[in-house]
Amino acid sequence: PHQLSGGQRQRVALARCIAKRPKALLLDEPMAALDKHLRERTQLELLALRRRLGISFVVVTHDQDEAMTMADRIVVMDKGKILQADTPRALYERPASQAVARFFGDINLWPSGLAVRPERIALSRAPGGLEGVVTDMIYRGTATTYLVQTDGLVVRVLSPYAGDAAQFQKGEKVFLTWPADAARTLAP
Repeated sequence: PHQLSGGQRQRVALARCIAKRPKALLLDEPMAALDKHLRERTQLELLALRRRLGISFVVVTHDQDEAMTMADRIVVMDKGKILQADTPRALYERPASQAVARFFGDINLWPSGLAVRPERIALSRAPGGLEGVVTDMIYRGTATTYLVQTDGLVVRVLSPYAGDAAQFQKGEKVFLTWPADAARTLAP
């Protein structure tokens, strides 16, 4: 055992628990010692095992992607208080509060409580919508995150890759729009 890596020890521990065929399994940060690719593979393997063996999992994690991947239902807690319990999709798309919205990915929050996810905002060079200036860009291959300074707020916009011609430049004036159903007003 002393020759195994932390990730190997973690996987052996999971296998030992599952081998007993319990009805329910409590997993506390089960993927913590695994690298990104192994974590994703292990999550899918655990989901397949859960379905095949009919085991219920209660997973404690601080990794939002892990929670979204593995859960049918998620309970978001803060200091022992339940903030919201729902499906992963409902928590992401219809968070009950700013705290829940922030927990699950990037969110643009205006002082009024208006909240819009970065991927729901469209950037355009054509006038219309909220005006701003591109202050920075984060290129990620399949998408680019633009930071746009508007009147009093830096808005994050996630734009799928659409070729070099569609790229916006630092300092460029842009306009932001989003569908009405993309905006929510959230309590603090």
